[in-house]
Amino acid sequence: MFKGFPDRSPSGVLSLTDVDPLEYQRALWLWQRRPSETSVLLLFLVFGIGALAHIPFILRDDMVPLAAFHSFYVLALGISVSRFIWREAEFRRWKRDYLHTLARLSVGNRQTE
Repeated sequence: MFKGFPDRSPSGVLSLTDVDPLEYQRALWLWQRRPSETSVLLLFLVFGIGALAHIPFILRDDMVPLAAFHSFYVLALGISVSRFIWREAEFRRWKRDYLHTLARLSVGNRQTE
């Protein structure tokens, strides 16, 4: 239906002839509020390295630093996963709102033809 959605601005997705200016302003406003994308591979890389960082503590056979490092690692992992889920939900909400706005622009554009 829309070419390049959601990676293009409203003017790039639709042919904008005789559209409602207020709806077009809303589409531009939503486009400017687009949340940044989160790289899952970067998270996997960081936490993979963190998991490998446990090895020196295990080899030293000292449980107190291992427990402290592992507690920090689990806390950081929990915060990062929560943040990732929050940002993905935010992106999905934005994408839904942007799609609805483009659909209203498209319908309004077809009605004027």
